[in-house]
Amino acid sequence: MTYRILLQTETHIFHSTDCGLSWRGLHEGLPPQVDFEGALSIVQNSPLELWAAYQRSGVWTYTVTDTLAETSRTPALPHAFTLDAFPNPFNPTTEIRFDLPVAARMELNIYNSLGQLLTTLLDETRAAGAYHVAWDGSNVTSGLYICQFKAGAFSDAKRCCC
Repeated sequence: MTYRILLQTETHIFHSTDCGLSWRGLHEGLPPQVDFEGALSIVQNSPLELWAAYQRSGVWTYTVTDTLAETSRTPALPHAFTLDAFPNPFNPTTEIRFDLPVAARMELNIYNSLGQLLTTLLDETRAAGAYHVAWDGSNVTSGLYICQFKAGAFSDAKRCCC
């Protein structure tokens, strides 16, 4: 009998078929839009099927074999525009996350407390999906900054404390 071990960390899910002597990441070969940081759970649906759920990337189904072959994937697209920054407060970098429920021309700008544009992190068209970008605030003084996200007719802003 072959025993399969599943291991979930904060950033990845791993699989072993040899009692933990070797491990293979379930993330290998998946597209870059899959956000493993939001790993929620893994469920072995049957001896041959594994489901992995991710907070920002949907549910992925795998066929469990000795080499673990991916059978299908159904990434969940966001249902709404969202903007978030973590950690906040930060020193010196923060990760800005945003969701696009539809393809859109988008901008991600950082302003100081006087409303002056400091930097444009992104200014491009992106497909629907969940994204993240890092902002390095090591070249600014401590204080309050505004991260503005525009996509099509949608606009949102978040305060970031550095």
